[in-house]
Amino acid sequence: LYLPVLVHSHDAKLRKASLSILLSNFFLVLSMYLCRGVHVSSRTNALISERAAGFGAVGVATVTNERAKELETESPTSLPLHTEPICYIHNLGCFRVGNLMTHSQGLPRKPEEIGTTLTLFWKGAGDALQSVRMDYTMPTAQLRAFNLFSAKKGLKILIHGFHQSENSEWIRDAKQAFVDMRFTVMVVDWSKAHDIKNAEQSAKDTAMVARQISVLVLKLLQAHPQSVQPADIHAIGFSMGAHLAGFFGRHFKSRTNQKIGRITGLDPAAPFFRGLQTCLTKEDADFVDVIHTGIGNIFGGKVGFKEPLGHVDFYPNGGGTQPGCRFTLYPCSHQRAWRLFVSSLKNIHCGFRSWSCRGGMTTSARETLHQ
Repeated sequence: LYLPVLVHSHDAKLRKASLSILLSNFFLVLSMYLCRGVHVSSRTNALISERAAGFGAVGVATVTNERAKELETESPTSLPLHTEPICYIHNLGCFRVGNLMTHSQGLPRKPEEIGTTLTLFWKGAGDALQSVRMDYTMPTAQLRAFNLFSAKKGLKILIHGFHQSENSEWIRDAKQAFVDMRFTVMVVDWSKAHDIKNAEQSAKDTAMVARQISVLVLKLLQAHPQSVQPADIHAIGFSMGAHLAGFFGRHFKSRTNQKIGRITGLDPAAPFFRGLQTCLTKEDADFVDVIHTGIGNIFGGKVGFKEPLGHVDFYPNGGGTQPGCRFTLYPCSHQRAWRLFVSSLKNIHCGFRSWSCRGGMTTSARETLHQ
């Protein structure tokens, strides 16, 4: 879909961004560019494809989540890569390169190194905002003490991108909007170990953070079986966080044989994920929608996926340079995805005009408008 959408409200702030933000984002883009060509070897891909074909799959991209679980539990000697698996307690399981539950380029860091925090927000008695910081290691019985789902509206999971945090503007705004709608909201913060000089390792860490989310969500469902179901779960992730949401959906499916209801990918990051089998796909939830706003030259801060990844993919203004972003060095267009998403929550009566690109993104935005 092509959406000729224009959002002006934050453009002035974007143009006045500080030099430190410009520099940090420039080095992020540079580090992503230098590693953009790193892929699994052709021999490895061939071996994985051969194994997938043995399960009756067309290719690696179509391996089902059930088979992904089987791949995960295979012995190390049968793995296509010479990488020893590493296993963790508290139901996190084992990570090994070569299956869909682990990043294709390597293993994540330890949970204590990543320092993930998971905070739940909801409206309590008298519409008072309630919050509690939880941990995936908490026993299920302890979670029953919290009346998290009194409204029975469902669970929204907000996952920030690289070099963001739980205090990022879009996380705060989306959290407030969803809580006002009576949803229970989980805010994921995995920023502690982010290193501008090692963005690739953060990409690998997404698999670990996803499992931490999945383990806690599974316990919440066990503690509140009448209040929330898998179909009521909606994960929203920006940039690397979009692929993290995909890992979460995949792991949840492998443990329950059920998909979560929805994943929204906000301009999923291309560096460290493009061309790999562990990126976000439409198999990761019952419904996957994706907003593409940052496709193009990586040195221009455009680090988004061009290819469609979901059941429905939106390309506002053609998916490339966004209005007001032409002469900026930082990822202005990349960030437009979450700005549009938050705008849709705050302005529920303001619709976006759109056209179906039935032939795919093969024509320019101008040609599409004239059809």
